[in-house]
Amino acid sequence: VCVCVCVSVSVSEGPPVPTQAQLAQEPLVDQQREGFLYNPNQAMEYYLKFVKAEKRLRHRRHHDYAVEFFGGDGSAAGGGGVSRSGTVRRGRIEPQGVQRRGRRPKRTKLQRQSTLIRREVETLPTFWPIFTILVTLAQLVVMVTLLALMGFAPINYQSIEHMEEFKSLNITGGNRTELVTYYRSSNLWIGPTPRVLVEVGAKFSPCMRNDFHIRRRNAEARDDFEQKNFGCCRNSENIGTTVTSQCGVINGNAPPDVESLDDFAFIPQTLCSNASVVPNFHPCCISLTGRCEVMNIFQCDARNGIFHEELDSCFEVNCLEDICGFRGAYVSSDENMIYSANQFWRWFLAIFTHLGIIHFILVMAIQLYAGIKIERTIGWLRITLIYVISGVGGNILSAVFAPYEVNAGASGAVFGLLGVLYVELFQFWQIKDRAWLELIVLTAFVLLLLGVGTLPYVDNWAHIGGFIYGVPAAVIFVPYITFGTWDSYRKRIALLISIPLLLALLAGGFMAFYLIQDPSFCPACQYINCVPYAPGLCPEEYSDPNPQVFSL
Repeated sequence: VCVCVCVSVSVSEGPPVPTQAQLAQEPLVDQQREGFLYNPNQAMEYYLKFVKAEKRLRHRRHHDYAVEFFGGDGSAAGGGGVSRSGTVRRGRIEPQGVQRRGRRPKRTKLQRQSTLIRREVETLPTFWPIFTILVTLAQLVVMVTLLALMGFAPINYQSIEHMEEFKSLNITGGNRTELVTYYRSSNLWIGPTPRVLVEVGAKFSPCMRNDFHIRRRNAEARDDFEQKNFGCCRNSENIGTTVTSQCGVINGNAPPDVESLDDFAFIPQTLCSNASVVPNFHPCCISLTGRCEVMNIFQCDARNGIFHEELDSCFEVNCLEDICGFRGAYVSSDENMIYSANQFWRWFLAIFTHLGIIHFILVMAIQLYAGIKIERTIGWLRITLIYVISGVGGNILSAVFAPYEVNAGASGAVFGLLGVLYVELFQFWQIKDRAWLELIVLTAFVLLLLGVGTLPYVDNWAHIGGFIYGVPAAVIFVPYITFGTWDSYRKRIALLISIPLLLALLAGGFMAFYLIQDPSFCPACQYINCVPYAPGLCPEEYSDPNPQVFSL
């Protein structure tokens, strides 16, 4: 205003104002002022241009404020977004600063809350992913050490069949050898054998509970012992204590005592160590579930078995103690050979052991992506609780439905982290820019992993269990924000439901594992864990305590 007054005064006090035609003919440089550029009309024109530019700049600044207010990508939570390349939707601001006619957009209460909450979320502190990095390094050290010390198993999707001729105790027909068909375990994931995994802490139900089926089998063997249906079997240089069926004698028809070792004979009710002879056939544990047979050391080594040279018969051997290790399946009654298993720590230790290199890489890739993303927002304590609960929950469901399958790895814990992503998505749905797209991508990824879980040696029950236990754990431990009164009630109700639900899942899972012990109540459930896309693809030995095909 001051400038305008000064200009008007100077014009009024000076000579008459020239017309537009006269201004057009006048030179821009006044010779008397020694080259100084001076033209009052042109100065006014420059001033008006400056005012317009300042007005456009002010409009542009207001436009940027509106864009920031309604959301960074130009879309608000409830509609009415702003686009940087166009005008405000139902608004009045354009990039060039020109006002449009129309009513001013009304911002709803939800939009105002979304904007404030978005700003609050942006100011929340971020945490270092300490737990995710440390647990990944620990799992890497365990994997490298295990492979360096124990080596690799043959790479195959099923046990490898072998046929070889070994010395025999069977005295029928006068043969001293027999053709034996046996199987050696393999590993599809480029890793150690199942026996090594069990020894270092993998999930294996017979090492964690008093399995009814194995105890029944041991009771039948004990009945044979009580009926004195055993003896010292001699076949020339082959000597060992076994039952009559393996020696080939029916009803103990062999003479009770034999002086010459060159003859074939069966001395009933007598251990070879008590018959003043040195046996070369001893008990050998040849299956993960504790099956035992009497054989020589060459056959036992060929079958990757555990040879007991200090014992005479299988009735004296507790194979599960050898396979489980750490005195997890000790004999509670020496007279009846009743074993007792209580290695509960496998619920936790199995999370740090993986099946092989491929399995480790796949699990760690998902764990690092999801774990770092989640831990940056909730901290190391909350993610530790969710990770452990999900891992144990996955092992529980796997132990209930696939008790005789060796399971190891953090698959259940990783699926628990995927459950956390679901919970975070629904809790922050109102301020997510593309919530539906994120939901579709996450669901497709989870379904892909579950499809991979139908292949052999992949525990799909651990995946499902980790997700089931991880979702209520995430509702309990992940911080949440509310969008109004109803949203606050809804999330508090979900929290109150999740606490007893998680406790009920843990109690029900442990009860089904330790007390019920009946995985056959759902015959069709076996196809959830392994689908036989090809003949022999799903091994029987990991679903039956007494399989026809077994290996170690």
